Amino acid sequence: MFERAAPEESAPSSDVVVGANSCSGSDSAATAGSAATADAAATADAASVADSEWRQIHHTLLRLADEAARLDWEIGVELLRADRARCHARLGFGSVIEYADRLFGYSPHTTEERLRVARSLETLPLTADALRGGTTSWSAVRELTHVATPETESEWLDAARDQRVREVQSLVRGRRPGDSPSDPSTAEAERHVLRFDVSAETYATFREAVGALQRESLEPFDHDELLLLMARRVLAGPADEGRASYQIAMTICEHCQQTWQEGRGELVPVGDAEREKAECDAQHIGSVSAVESVPEGGSKRSAATPGTATATATEDPPRQATPRRRATQSTIAEDPPPQATRRRRATQSIPPATRRLVMRRHHGRCGVTGCEHASFIDVHHVELLSEGGDHDPDTMLPLCSAHHVAVHAGRLLIDGCASGGFSFRHADGFRYGAVPSAGRTDDYAKVFSALKHMGFKEKECRGALDAVRSHVGAESTPETLLRAALGELVTRSTG
Repeated sequence: MFERAAPEESAPSSDVVVGANSCSGSDSAATAGSAATADAAATADAASVADSEWRQIHHTLLRLADEAARLDWEIGVELLRADRARCHARLGFGSVIEYADRLFGYSPHTTEERLRVARSLETLPLTADALRGGTTSWSAVRELTHVATPETESEWLDAARDQRVREVQSLVRGRRPGDSPSDPSTAEAERHVLRFDVSAETYATFREAVGALQRESLEPFDHDELLLLMARRVLAGPADEGRASYQIAMTICEHCQQTWQEGRGELVPVGDAEREKAECDAQHIGSVSAVESVPEGGSKRSAATPGTATATATEDPPRQATPRRRATQSTIAEDPPPQATRRRRATQSIPPATRRLVMRRHHGRCGVTGCEHASFIDVHHVELLSEGGDHDPDTMLPLCSAHHVAVHAGRLLIDGCASGGFSFRHADGFRYGAVPSAGRTDDYAKVFSALKHMGFKEKECRGALDAVRSHVGAESTPETLLRAALGELVTRSTG
């Protein structure tokens, strides 16, 4: 505080006053300068302390982040060991879920994810080291373990470096295990998240419904299978085994065959296997002249309703385009009269009597050896309708949704007939039920898919892969396998 008034009160004359003021001004300026210097020094000291403090806080958080990542890795490892050693049973707990809840307060989903990631890291040493060393967070590792394999994990770690978790989620979305970050995403592999905030009554009722479905199927469900089965129950149609059991709607591009399934006004992309599975066992409603709302960049597309049994419909085809002909009982005509379209009755792609015979022959269950699924079964044509097959019951068998998709994706091979017996093999040719080589099976499935996208028929693809399987080495790459299969197809076409 500056004292400027005192000299003025004691001044005897104007000269003295002037002199006094002059002298006091010098002292006052000196005082002010000293105070300003002291204040600036204090501010600098405070800034120095603050600068040191935030840096220390940051370094502390860095250390804690590294320790948290290491603990996340260690908890996963030990929780997996506890599950395998059945520690929960020795301690009297009902499950490892309850055990982890009491130890860490984990929800069932969190425990399942911790165990899944820990299992994955056993075969992903680079990713495990990144988590243990703190260079990659557990949340990022959780996403990477959905897609990374021992062959691709270094690529995924490089792509995820310095990325936020949401960016890593976008990076892996639409990709399958074995894909690399540069591979295009696919609709079949993309996952969607559903979250619900419900009352206690709804929660308890949901748990009871889950238990009922589990008891009925005799096999465990994952979340995807569970919700799909529940949705199909809501959409359930007639109980007659000769008729469609539910209906959904699809939109199919006439040019590229890309397919969307309608979900209450939204078109959700699905893959070729889902479309082909639906077309095996459908209820067709004929041709509908209407303009569908399609994703941006699309053209006119055919609206269809496939599923276990489905209703299908197509739009007017684009000009100069060949009208699409489905492998069904009905032939789709170009530019149908609106009135005739409205009066057309729905028809089953499979005659109801034939469908009943096939279903009863297999006691209403999936026909694959060892499968116990008996809900929402599709009837599959071993000789595909789209490739010249017919509704001969001897070459038809019921399949659950999972096995039906596997057939059209090339991951399950079915041969034979009902009278002589069906045989089932994994994609690598080994008997179904034997433990297959994951990498080898995936390679054959990828080559099968690649050949289909080149325009070859499923029967041709399977025949070519069967032919080259015996002389292509076990260590061959997918590229080598693809070249060999293409060579076999060329030989057959020119032979």
